[in-house]
Amino acid sequence: MKLLLRIVISAFLLAGLSVLGYSQDPSVHIKKLLMLVDDVRFTKVINPDSTLIEGTPFLDKEYINGTITTPGGEEYIEIPLRYNVYNDNFEFRREDKAYSLEAEGFAGRATLGSRIFLYMSYSYKNRVRDGYLELVSGGVFNLYKRYRTTYDLPKEPQPYTEAIPGKFKSLTPFLLISYGDKKPETIQSEKQLIEISRLAGINIKPFLKENKIKVRREEDVIKVVEYLNANL
Repeated sequence: MKLLLRIVISAFLLAGLSVLGYSQDPSVHIKKLLMLVDDVRFTKVINPDSTLIEGTPFLDKEYINGTITTPGGEEYIEIPLRYNVYNDNFEFRREDKAYSLEAEGFAGRATLGSRIFLYMSYSYKNRVRDGYLELVSGGVFNLYKRYRTTYDLPKEPQPYTEAIPGKFKSLTPFLLISYGDKKPETIQSEKQLIEISRLAGINIKPFLKENKIKVRREEDVIKVVEYLNANL
């Protein structure tokens, strides 16, 4: 079902990106990127009737000039980009045409303004998954955020009931932490933070108690990660 939705929903979307080389002219980068369409499976997208769908699959509705870096180190710079949370990929446009980057992990790293996204393996509910994580705070200890969006299918009109359009719903993002080169893991408890801090020989218990840390509050976990990195 989700594969079918990618075709319909991708149409609802537009986005931007940049390309390999040393030229600082964004148009040159976009032209070079378009030359790779067949190789990296870009899907052209169009703009359907947006009244058929409520909400948005995008993290930001507006395009932001950004940089894509492939796992091989190739850079595509100064390209208008949007992150499609539902499809977990990036899209770019040129003039009035838009393209969706369907090749998983082609963008090993994406920078949108001050935001950094990395395509990584991570642990979620004791399962290893792959996808884009936003780097929230970096160092030897790293804090990441994983965004989530669901899609409710439209419902046909029934007697005495109007049709209901399809709808995107943004879910609460979850936070992940990693130490060194270990896989990021979902933060679920204070005990987990205590255990991972021990890997660096740090006793985090007094800090958690003194600062009344709640693992569900992003600002609190940022304080924890900053404290760990400052006390290595």
